[in-house]
Amino acid sequence: MNKNNNEIVGNQILIRSGLKDIKEYEGHGVDRNDLNTIHLMCVFRDLIKVDPMFALEFIDLVNSMEVLSATNFINIFKAFVNNGFSTEGLIEKKDNDKLLTMFDLSGYSNVNDIIESATIKSEFINNTLDIAKKMQREYAPMFMEHTNKKIK
Repeated sequence: MNKNNNEIVGNQILIRSGLKDIKEYEGHGVDRNDLNTIHLMCVFRDLIKVDPMFALEFIDLVNSMEVLSATNFINIFKAFVNNGFSTEGLIEKKDNDKLLTMFDLSGYSNVNDIIESATIKSEFINNTLDIAKKMQREYAPMFMEHTNKKIK
């Protein structure tokens, strides 16, 4: 897919997930009414339909986010889409081995936002693991290739 198609597909995925225009969320912290596991799972399932590898990258992306406010998520997702549905260059390793996205606005968040984000992220990761187990036989070679590439 080219960059224009990526942007169109990315916007359609956000709309189908139930997310609104980013302006609707400005000034909000982490709020489950704005962004929750259901939204993330909708995005994940749509990405599986487009390309299972994009869905894998998406898991990495969500897992790397310290703050899951709707505004932060939409900005990071759009960067992910514009980067060819890849986390390459969007995620960097920190000294403590924690992954952070370069767009993460966690410095402006309170402790409750970080705790709520961790809860949403945990629910999402648990749900995606269940789906991945069901898909394992069909996509195992791709998953292994992806994992080996990430480790190098």
